Amino acid sequence: MKMENEGRRFPRYSIPILIEAPSLAAHPLVPENISQSGFRVMAAEEPRAGEMVECAIAVMGKLFEGCVAKVEWVRANEIFTSSWAVGLSVEIDECRRSDYEAALEEVFGSLGEAP
Repeated sequence: MKMENEGRRFPRYSIPILIEAPSLAAHPLVPENISQSGFRVMAAEEPRAGEMVECAIAVMGKLFEGCVAKVEWVRANEIFTSSWAVGLSVEIDECRRSDYEAALEEVFGSLGEAP
């Protein structure tokens, strides 16, 4: 999502998604990478691959609570060695799945504006 220029030479873009996963982090996580099936986030604690994580996901101002994410992979962060890159695949209740996918499509559309 394109942000206001704020006097910058080039515009800034933000991903309007937050993930609250208390077992991974004490603060909401902002994904670095998104797809229809999941996210890549940075975590301070190393989770185990295969671990199931309860989470709530806010996408474009819509809150999807009671979600479960599976830790698909874990890699040591090459830059900040005290954190871990974590791949999460998300499971959404079938009754909320279409709303979730529509919200993600809105995000993808807004990110399509980026150069």
